[in-house]
Amino acid sequence: MPGFRVAAVVTTRTATAQATAQRFGVPHAFADPQQLVSHPDVDLVTVAVKVPEHDRLVRMAIEAGKHVYCEFPLGRTTEEAAAMLRAAEAKGVRHFVGLQARVNPALAYVKDLIGATSAIRMRETSRWRSTGPRETWCWSRERTSCSKSTRSA
Repeated sequence: MPGFRVAAVVTTRTATAQATAQRFGVPHAFADPQQLVSHPDVDLVTVAVKVPEHDRLVRMAIEAGKHVYCEFPLGRTTEEAAAMLRAAEAKGVRHFVGLQARVNPALAYVKDLIGATSAIRMRETSRWRSTGPRETWCWSRERTSCSKSTRSA
């Protein structure tokens, strides 16, 4: 994106962080997220890991005074997400939640189809639904309920 550059990456292992940084020309690589959020070259932190880690990592970035972009869902519960919002507002940092589906190849294909013709007949639909109190979401093309194989955290 114009006006932005990737300043650092963090993974759970130093070797993979360094390999990623080298592959994409990123100047800094870390295995400790605290090092990333503390680095002076980092202004905005993207949290794109499994949901159970969102709270810890988002709060770490907020405490370091960094702006945060977090993939959806922000938290495991509404209360957890609300607490992160309050923390960001108290610290005065900008905070964004994004949907990873925007880069889903299947959705891009559908968008292209819709743009290519004005006469598309819908023959099949899919459903997203919550699977319980932990706000877990799943997608199933064939059925409207989640099984262990389609459930995601």
